[in-house]
Amino acid sequence: MGNRWVWFVVAVLLVVVIGKVGSGSGGGNTAGPAHEGQLTIHFSAITTFNTVTISPSDAQCGHYHGGKYPNESTNTLGQPNGMCSVGQYPVTKIEDLPIKITYSGLAGSVYIKSGNAIPADNGTQWRLCGPHNGEKSICTGPEAKPGPYQFAVKNFAGSGLAPTTLTAWPVCDYQFDDGSCSAVRTQSQQEGFDIIGPYWQKNPSTTWSVTVTWIAMPPKT
Repeated sequence: MGNRWVWFVVAVLLVVVIGKVGSGSGGGNTAGPAHEGQLTIHFSAITTFNTVTISPSDAQCGHYHGGKYPNESTNTLGQPNGMCSVGQYPVTKIEDLPIKITYSGLAGSVYIKSGNAIPADNGTQWRLCGPHNGEKSICTGPEAKPGPYQFAVKNFAGSGLAPTTLTAWPVCDYQFDDGSCSAVRTQSQQEGFDIIGPYWQKNPSTTWSVTVTWIAMPPKT
C-alpha cells in the first residue's frame, strides 16, 4: 500500500510539470516575430559614360575658291583642287569657328575621323586622302594635293596650330585641346574645316556631302 501511494504521487507531479511546460511553450507570453523599418536614400553621381556633342550637326561649305580656267569657281568646288571652308582660316574671331564640340564624362580624349565624299546621285565617291592615311590613300595630285577622285579634309581651331588633315580612321583631334586631344567633363572647343577637291573627276552630281565623326574615348584604366 505504501509503495503504491508513492508512485501515485510521482505520477501526479509529472502530469503537473508536463502541463506547465506545455502551457509555457504555447502560451500568451511567447515573443512575436521581429519587425523591420526601412529608409531609402537617393543621390546623384557624375556620369561615367563618355559622350561628345556636336552643334550644329549640319553645316554648309562656303568661301569657295581655286581651280583653273575654265573650271575655276567661287560658288562651287572648282577643278583642279578647288577649296571651300566651314568657317575661315586664319582665325581672327570666334565666328570663324562655327562648329562646337562638347565633351562629357570622366577625363579622357577626343578622337576624330572623316568619311568619303558622297554624291547625291550615289555615283562614284571621292576617296579621302592625306598623310598617314595608308599607302592606298596617298594624295596623288601635284604638290601632294588630291588626285583624280580624291579629296582631303582639314580641321582647324584658334590655337595657332596649322590645320590638321583628317584620316579615315579615328586619330587624336589635336585641335581640340591646343595640340592635345585630352578632355575633361564639360570641356568644349570651336572648330572649322577646309575641304580640298580632286585634281579632276567626272560625275554629273553637283551636290556632295562628307561626314566627320568625333569619338569620346574613356580614360585608360
